[in-house]
Amino acid sequence: MIPGLDQQPFPRKKKSRDSSDLTYTKPQGVIKYPPFESLDREAYSQIQNFGIYPFGEIGQYCAHIPYSSDKKDVFEKTGRESFHVFVYRFTDPSDNRAYDVMWDYVGGFVRISPFFKSRGHKKHKTGPAKMLDLNKGLRDVTFHMTGGNRVAQGYWVPYQCARAVCATFCYPIAGALIPIFGPTFPDDCIRPGTTLFGRMVIDELSALRRDRPVTRVKAINQPNTLDRDQSKI
Repeated sequence: MIPGLDQQPFPRKKKSRDSSDLTYTKPQGVIKYPPFESLDREAYSQIQNFGIYPFGEIGQYCAHIPYSSDKKDVFEKTGRESFHVFVYRFTDPSDNRAYDVMWDYVGGFVRISPFFKSRGHKKHKTGPAKMLDLNKGLRDVTFHMTGGNRVAQGYWVPYQCARAVCATFCYPIAGALIPIFGPTFPDDCIRPGTTLFGRMVIDELSALRRDRPVTRVKAINQPNTLDRDQSKI
């Protein structure tokens, strides 16, 4: 059996305005940004060390996140006041801490704060704010969620821009990001020890113009080689 699939799905819990708990339901509407869960053996071997949960069922549950604030930043940039997101959790073996990956499957916005925290960029000078300053125009299409549920707070970046940014400094956890960014993501990452690693500079305009990777379409159309009935690879 695949690790994590014999566990119960994320529990449904009542949440207060400041609670970190999320309420999970079945996905609704058009899913433009589904997770990559149908992987070949090579891609699956790259995610094994990260204890991804609930891998194989990420796309079966979504969380609804309403957002209400005096700031009009979110509505002006997205045209929406709530989001439907996919969520999964991975454990970084370097510090044995768990991090939640979250993205809006309709608009494609990705919460990037956990990636920076995982790589030790927790302060303002080295975190998302610095990255936005380095990439002209990216702040204009990024919103900062400050109210509502704590687990959803932080910077949310358009999908292709988030993928491009993470490719500049997330190679050590690249396998953990395959369910959101696809099986080619590790190969697209800049390696540690090179001059460009960790600079967090991208061509954000090109990233915005590009469609999603073709590999995502191929992945979700492939037969599920990692279903419940298959023995552990």
